[in-house]
Amino acid sequence: MTQYKHHNPNLANPLIQDFISLLGGEWQDSSYGNDCCASVSRALPNNGILEVYMPNSTEWNIDKEEFNTYAVKFHHGSDDNKNSDYTFETFDEAFKKAEFIEFYTK
Repeated sequence: MTQYKHHNPNLANPLIQDFISLLGGEWQDSSYGNDCCASVSRALPNNGILEVYMPNSTEWNIDKEEFNTYAVKFHHGSDDNKNSDYTFETFDEAFKKAEFIEFYTK
C-alpha cells in the first residue's frame, strides 16, 4: 500500500485494496512517489497496461495537486497515439471501465 503522504494513504489504501480484491490477482499496487495519486495497474496482452489512479483528496484543487476523481489510463502497447484516458467521479464508474477494458483486451 502507498506510504507517500501526498497520495493520502488514509483515503487511497482502502480504495487500492478494494480494486485489487474485486478485479483479481493480476492487479497490483503501482503507486509511485513522483505521481500525484496512488494507483493500481496490470499488464494486458500486446504490451498494454491498464492503470487506475485513486483520488488523493475529497476536494478538487489543481493548484495544490488535490484530486477527488479517478483516472483510468489504457496504454495500447507501443503505439502512444492509441492511449486512452478517462476520468470518473465514483469508484463504481472507474471500476466498471477498468473491468470493461480488461475483458475486451483478453
